[in-house]
Amino acid sequence: MNAIREEKSQSGRFAGPRLGVDLGGTTITAILTGNDDSILDQSVVATGSDQRVDTVIRRIANLVLGLCEKNAIGMEEIRCAGIGVPGEVSMTDSCLRSSPILPDWKSVPVAALLQERLGNFWSIENDANAALLGEWQFGVGQGFDSIVLLTIGTGIGGAVLMNGKLVHGLEGSAGEIGHLSVDPRGSTCWCGNRGCLGVVASTTALLEDFRRAEMIPDHVDVDGEQLRKAFLAGNVNAVGSIKRMTENLAIGVRSAICVTAPQTVILAGGIVSGLGREISTMLEECLADICYPAAISKVAIRPASLPGASGALGASIIGYAYEWCE
Repeated sequence: MNAIREEKSQSGRFAGPRLGVDLGGTTITAILTGNDDSILDQSVVATGSDQRVDTVIRRIANLVLGLCEKNAIGMEEIRCAGIGVPGEVSMTDSCLRSSPILPDWKSVPVAALLQERLGNFWSIENDANAALLGEWQFGVGQGFDSIVLLTIGTGIGGAVLMNGKLVHGLEGSAGEIGHLSVDPRGSTCWCGNRGCLGVVASTTALLEDFRRAEMIPDHVDVDGEQLRKAFLAGNVNAVGSIKRMTENLAIGVRSAICVTAPQTVILAGGIVSGLGREISTMLEECLADICYPAAISKVAIRPASLPGASGALGASIIGYAYEWCE
């Protein structure tokens, strides 16, 4: 990991205190870290139904200010502040260009708006890239320098680290593993393509498959916790739904492995935090059937070790990460 620039603190690798924010369609998470890289405090609020830019930026600013005030830390003391956002990020002007989760956000200068409200400099990154940074530096990705990470949720996000550098590609659009086509006759994705990995192997698709198998009426809510309990209890429909999901997931992961040759593939997201070991094992079995041995033999499939925190932790070091990028 010689590509890393580490600004040394007295006891940690990155000078602190630092702030990281993970903006999602449902929740906003903020984490405050100290000089020893430990989490000083963490706070989560609902993104809210009013997702206009001004409203959400104000909610983020209030969350951050409240977290700092609670810990008696002024904004001027923050050494590095960053935010992970769900969508396409322009690396040239620090704007969120578009987002499937926040469809009304077009070319929004998120970093500049936060700087205007809070006074300090902010960095911005795609949320999956931020999660990969978090797991690489603080979680299950430590010790590796070539990693593929998938976030499984409403859709599927992806991020790629190769030889110790985060891959952005043209205009920051690299790593969109969720938009690999795995079923040309499948349902239409928001991107316009048919049968994207994010359409057939996301948590959304998994829960809908389980609903159909269990013949649960549309007006009855089905969530990941219900599915998790059913799976662990041996419910044949829950097991079948997870199996079909991992089979579809394996097709996309196989392509990512063949292109990037990572040392490890990290799976993140709500459903993974509850069934990480089981899904990882099933995915390994599926990959063994469809991946040629040289490609898969040395690749470890691992569940993320920082559920709910990897994105915000990664965001807290984005300011140090720009020289780790391709």
